[in-house]
Amino acid sequence: DPATDLAVIKIEGSELPTAVFGDSDKVKPGQLAIAIGNPLGMEFNRSVTAGVISGLDRVLSIGDGYVRLIQTDAVINPGNSGGPLINSEAQVIGLNSAKLDVQAVEGMGFAIPSNQVKRIVTEIMETGKVRRALVGVSFIDKAEAKLYMPEVKIDHGVYVVEVLSSGPAAKAGIRKGDIITEFGGRSVNDIGTFVALLSEKSPGDRVKIKVLRNDQTLEFDVVLAEAASETR
Repeated sequence: DPATDLAVIKIEGSELPTAVFGDSDKVKPGQLAIAIGNPLGMEFNRSVTAGVISGLDRVLSIGDGYVRLIQTDAVINPGNSGGPLINSEAQVIGLNSAKLDVQAVEGMGFAIPSNQVKRIVTEIMETGKVRRALVGVSFIDKAEAKLYMPEVKIDHGVYVVEVLSSGPAAKAGIRKGDIITEFGGRSVNDIGTFVALLSEKSPGDRVKIKVLRNDQTLEFDVVLAEAASETR
């Protein structure tokens, strides 16, 4: 799956030991986090580092898209990617995927939440691919509005530039000029957050989307369609 840089490998065998997935939606900041991986190659394979969950809902660009990640201060080095992030009950709550490699910054590693991993892995095994959900809008956020559409004034959310005719958003009643402020009960402040939240949904899912229209907050029930390519 290029959007998350996750892959499934099939291994022939029986009675193999397996790790157990935990519920990443129940993870809270301050809880124990243990990272296992092969930093710098097989010479240091099965290295274990420990820390805590530092934050949730951190949106970063991973692979070909944006992903909502778990932040941890458990040391994650090059080669750790794909290794498990484990809680105190030995459950996998995430897959280590990235770290901030910036001078003077330490202890900022990130993992893809296990619930996202399970959904993607299940789809790959069942269909051979990951189906992407479609809302049917094009949009900009505050930063892009300043550059390309200075006449658009928004403090938060994403501004709907176009609505796909007969798409899910259009059918639900969302219009050009609306400002999307919530998606599925979660706040939306920029393009990355919106794309990350959408990427966690599947075609056919029903999602509540809140918009600001003429200083009035409206809520729409949107049934997501399947995206053909890079459309949203």
